[in-house]
Amino acid sequence: MSNSIDGKGSYNSFRDIHYLDGKLYKYNIYTKFPAEIKSKMISNLILLITKIGNNAVKEYGIKGLEIIRNDIGKHPNYSSPDNILADDILVDIHELLMNVNDNEVFKTVINHICEQMHDMIKTNGYCPQGRCTRLFEVYMFLRDYVDKVYLPKKY
Repeated sequence: MSNSIDGKGSYNSFRDIHYLDGKLYKYNIYTKFPAEIKSKMISNLILLITKIGNNAVKEYGIKGLEIIRNDIGKHPNYSSPDNILADDILVDIHELLMNVNDNEVFKTVINHICEQMHDMIKTNGYCPQGRCTRLFEVYMFLRDYVDKVYLPKKY
């Protein structure tokens, strides 16, 4: 996956995601809402990207999320090795993001979504594992922030 939010990373530096071992299901991401609600939540993320996304990659963020939104609950979003839907990962990202009060973290998450969608589109990574793995990268960044795993331990 590329390593920057401006679209200048290397596309040849990512691991093959088609042979995952089903680790993503361990994070308790599951279908919590009907398709109509999920569609509204993804549309809200698209609106946020439109407003505050990095201009270099926001177009990809919008397009990528539209692709995922159009496939809510369908096979193109379902990673069978992980028993997880890309749209469910986005819903969890949305729920976590709405509770972030740090503007810098908020913008970073929005731009990280755009960068992951940029990678998906530029590398033709539209497969279910590509969608889920890329979104899971964003989810883990946000989950680590919310769980405060980034803070140094006090001695």
